[in-house]
Amino acid sequence: MKRTKTDNNCYVSHSGYNNSSCPQSNISIDFNDPPIGLEPWQEEGEQEYSEAHLALKELIINQVNQIPISSFNYVLQQVKRSQSARTSLNVSHQLEQLKAEVERLKEENSKLQISLTHEKKLRRSYYNELQILKGAIRIYLRVRPLLSNETNDSFITKFSNKTNQVLYFPKVLLQQQGNENEMMSNENDKKYISNYRKFNFDRIISPSVHQQQLYNEEISELTKSVIDGYNVAIFCYGQTGTGKTYTMQGNGEEYGLQQFILKDLYQSRNDLGLNIGISCLEIYNETCIDLLRSSENKLELKTDPKTQKVFAQGLREVPCQSLDEALQCLVFAQKNRAVACTNQNARSSRSHFIVQINVMKQDESNEEGNTSVSTLYLIDLAGSEKISTNSNPLLDAETKHINKSLSTLGNVMENLRSKSQKSNNNGHVPYRDSKLTFLMSNVFRDKHAIVCMIPHIAPSSGCFYESLRTLQFAERMSGIALVQANQ
Repeated sequence: MKRTKTDNNCYVSHSGYNNSSCPQSNISIDFNDPPIGLEPWQEEGEQEYSEAHLALKELIINQVNQIPISSFNYVLQQVKRSQSARTSLNVSHQLEQLKAEVERLKEENSKLQISLTHEKKLRRSYYNELQILKGAIRIYLRVRPLLSNETNDSFITKFSNKTNQVLYFPKVLLQQQGNENEMMSNENDKKYISNYRKFNFDRIISPSVHQQQLYNEEISELTKSVIDGYNVAIFCYGQTGTGKTYTMQGNGEEYGLQQFILKDLYQSRNDLGLNIGISCLEIYNETCIDLLRSSENKLELKTDPKTQKVFAQGLREVPCQSLDEALQCLVFAQKNRAVACTNQNARSSRSHFIVQINVMKQDESNEEGNTSVSTLYLIDLAGSEKISTNSNPLLDAETKHINKSLSTLGNVMENLRSKSQKSNNNGHVPYRDSKLTFLMSNVFRDKHAIVCMIPHIAPSSGCFYESLRTLQFAERMSGIALVQANQ
């Protein structure tokens, strides 16, 4: 193809294509083709053919090198546009496929979410039915270790080698009774056993069981029930100095049940959408006091006419957004609690300390207004004590009020036990005889509530009579089923 140079330094082919603005190059060259007129069957010799071919190749290369670069750029842009158009079509097609796949996965995920919500409700229902079947009021007896000032006392309490639900306690305190061996060595010896009384509870917590183990094995399941919408109450009961406050609040180095429960609640808070509020009050000499207020903190107990629930009018509830905020509330309340020095303890609690944790949870369906509200009561009861003839009048008055309210609690338990064992029993339960039982009637009158009592005893011979009274009180509470008692 012959080309000639124009005035604007562009080249025009003699094939008739002419463009004054630098025509695009449409050259396609295959240097492996033989020169025109020199096909192999026309060769006179291999050498002549090769020289002619190389000469023509050099001529064409020289011609191509004279074509302006802009022409090649134009062709390159056209190729790129064509390729881009094809790519866009492929991408659009792939996007449509991806959109369809996403819609399919969304629909499948929605079905799975509905199925998961249904399964969660079933799990909660079965789980909490199991908790109620285990006994609405469960007894976990805790035995503290011997103290340093009890070295001259005998370890009179004996544990079973076969189960953690049996405790042996002497029928009569003898001079040389007890030794360092805490386990019952002759459990099959009827003559030996005859000297001991056998107590059966849901769990015997020996001195070797630490706080974390107690929470993990027995109390953590109650935290789950609160999250699921059930009301729960945990009582710590026993003689002064047996470790009730240690179990509930810890000792600074080791967490108590309060801290473990709050830690679990706040770990579930974001995932389950929980709103948590905390109130703290004490019942001191039959007066309710708000421990989260510094002044004007005396409260009256009222009954809501609609729900029939008992509440402390004016009790402050603090919405806590974090575990640290909740723990600060507890520390503030504990500082305001009434304590005094007694014969058994240098810093003895002289009031019933009640931590009330309200948990509001949005239902999995996320429907507006579809929420569950539950309350967890953590009650550190004041220690039971005998009135000393040499004590001061103030301590005597405190002890009288404490013993009266604990006695009323025992009477309430006895009446609930009678009702749970007799069908259609409409007997009166004396909730109003003390502020403690009146407030806690919210739980005792709820047939779906779960109540846990942790009686505390000392294993030493010097605390024999007080420990025996605690065991007898715990025995009165065991076997009470709130479902039957509130039919």
